[in-house]
Amino acid sequence: MRLTLISIISIWSLIFNAFVVGQNFYDSDPHIIEATARNFDKIVYSTNQTSLVEFYAPWCGYCKQLKPAMHRVGKKLDGIAQVVTVNCDQEKNKGLCSQHGVEGFPTLIVFRPPKIYKKGVKHASEKYQGDRTMKPIVHFIKSRVKNSVKKLRSIDTIQTILNKHHNTKLNKYSMILFSKMDTIPPVLKSIGNDWLGNVEFFMLHTKNIKNPEDETNKVQKKFASLYPNMASSLNDIIQKQSEKKDSNRLILLDRVNDKLHVYGGKQITKQDIAQFI
Repeated sequence: MRLTLISIISIWSLIFNAFVVGQNFYDSDPHIIEATARNFDKIVYSTNQTSLVEFYAPWCGYCKQLKPAMHRVGKKLDGIAQVVTVNCDQEKNKGLCSQHGVEGFPTLIVFRPPKIYKKGVKHASEKYQGDRTMKPIVHFIKSRVKNSVKKLRSIDTIQTILNKHHNTKLNKYSMILFSKMDTIPPVLKSIGNDWLGNVEFFMLHTKNIKNPEDETNKVQKKFASLYPNMASSLNDIIQKQSEKKDSNRLILLDRVNDKLHVYGGKQITKQDIAQFI
């Protein structure tokens, strides 16, 4: 049997197309994890983080349209939530996709960890039904990030934190963000989840620093006897924040060594905070 040149080209075209169709979309994206049935549980469930998972097929036209937006979503959510994808066209992943009720492509599902994280506990899942563009997807995921950061209403409450941990085996570190905004940053929520059980995270809106002189007197009176060095450093922080309430300041309280450390980074990122702690 003799093959014509056209036949040979057609055969190679079919082979090439089959190869391309089976390829993952996001293998080269550093902000997106391409998961498989084998490692899906470890990636999604063995974490205290919220995950956005896209179930897709490379031949799907809507998946191709969503691909550029997903690259931007991955970058925007870096350090805030995991962005995971599963290629449902691969035979090894078809059972996983079916297990999660995937009937069409692309399907976006958000996985949220339980309030009290335990290894092996399945996360709650929720299908994303909004617009398939970067901004609404990112906004939705940020709203689903678990929050372990507690808001402080006054300087007085810092005393409660320190007294709670005095002479106990509880967290020896407490991190407080003096914030010009009243909304907890999603990245701080995510960092708080990473350090859950080791570092407690708090936020105090700078508008709650009313009279710096009264506040420093309270600090000196209420817990300077337990933590004299931290009390002195905290008074300096209160004074600076009262003078410039439109700025953010992140501090770490070390109750064991009676030290207060001020974070000097320009932005709050997971890597920088990990090095700081």
